[in-house]
Amino acid sequence: MSSLIFRDLSRFQLELALRYGRLVAATLKILEFGFRYLESDVTFFHLPNADIIDLPQLGSLKIPALVGLSNLTSLDIHIEKALLADEANALFCTHFQSIRHLSLRIIFATCADAANLVYSFPLLESLHLCACWIGSSPPPAATLPINLHTLDLECFLDDVLRWLLSCPPSPTISSVHIRGVSLALRELKTVFQYLKFIAPTLKSLKMGSISNENTLTDLNLGIVDMPQLRNLEFPDRYSRVHMIVRLLSHIRAPLEHISFCCFLAINPSSAAWAELEERLSGPAYPRLRKLTISTLPHLQRVLQAKLPRLHQLGVLEVFPEN
Repeated sequence: MSSLIFRDLSRFQLELALRYGRLVAATLKILEFGFRYLESDVTFFHLPNADIIDLPQLGSLKIPALVGLSNLTSLDIHIEKALLADEANALFCTHFQSIRHLSLRIIFATCADAANLVYSFPLLESLHLCACWIGSSPPPAATLPINLHTLDLECFLDDVLRWLLSCPPSPTISSVHIRGVSLALRELKTVFQYLKFIAPTLKSLKMGSISNENTLTDLNLGIVDMPQLRNLEFPDRYSRVHMIVRLLSHIRAPLEHISFCCFLAINPSSAAWAELEERLSGPAYPRLRKLTISTLPHLQRVLQAKLPRLHQLGVLEVFPEN
């Protein structure tokens, strides 16, 4: 059976949870009637991941029912195994001009379709793109939405970053999250090309794990100067400290806050912790105020002992998590 969840309507949010896709069509025909009474108020719509069975019809079934939500500013569609139909893509491009925050975890026919969709939202401020595509059609080079300041990117990173590199430099990109980088040397090289491209405006950077740590030594990546970068985060739970030290050696920035997770056993003979402390307490980081590490409870004191100088200076913060 299909289940519908309407929540926080007083705060102008609507969440639709769909179970068992064979009833999606009937469900949305019922919703179309209800949307007539909600359309002036709803500003947020979230369609979470679901066990959708009738995938070929997905695009044409869901999107038309949303057209009446003329004040929609936040849209989150998370259906990993669904192809966005042409008619649904066309509706997105013409009926949702008020969208400011967009999160898509879906399949497009080509990278060009994904790019054209992003171009169609003139007020877009933040984009989470975890999309895949079937074809290889290159995206057209065009100007990104002028207010776009936050990017969260994963999946097909090489294609996505090459598309962004083809666009004119945006003066507003200030926060970027690049999730797990694959084994491909080409992909890591493209990541660093893009970091250099946005370096003049970037203030906050999150970097996911790099699958092949040897790629950092196999490539001549050089130094990326980021004069505005203040916050650097490695959010993956199983970050390796020697990998972080290597990445830091390629970034020159007036960092104020660095954070990462340490949920792996600490090798007592590893020199990486001493290298990290030497780097962060040296003249290259005069503005560093906090090094935040999330770890397991029994590793809290171990990490404080591994970084004694930073601990004494009050820079080190170790947060235990279960």
